Amino acid sequence: MGTAIGPDLTRLAAVLGPREMALLMLARVKQHVRLVTVSGHAFSGILKRKQGQEIEVWDLSRTPPELRTLSEVESIKPDPGWEHPPREAGYTLEELADVIGYLRWTASGSQNKVKPKDVDVRAVSRSR
Repeated sequence: MGTAIGPDLTRLAAVLGPREMALLMLARVKQHVRLVTVSGHAFSGILKRKQGQEIEVWDLSRTPPELRTLSEVESIKPDPGWEHPPREAGYTLEELADVIGYLRWTASGSQNKVKPKDVDVRAVSRSR
């Protein structure tokens, strides 16, 4: 429900390989994330609804994200600094492999073990 802040990994896990899944999870692309400034304070958010001068925005600086209703917004612009939680969580390759293995199992029933070397996205840049 709502606006996605990243790809739907549960659908993609059935068709993509482990390395491609890792690249998506660690992506810096944030199509819908905006930097919202109110009273001189800026935060990362996703616009839910705008009606007249009032907006509802999900405040991504809070865990979990908090829905805020605002009426005096100074600016809304793309936010190049926000990163997806998996990127800032600092997962080890082993943890990332476990998460992707779980996603693949829920999406397709695959019981094949995902190895840390299978999700090492650094191998992509080394091979180019």
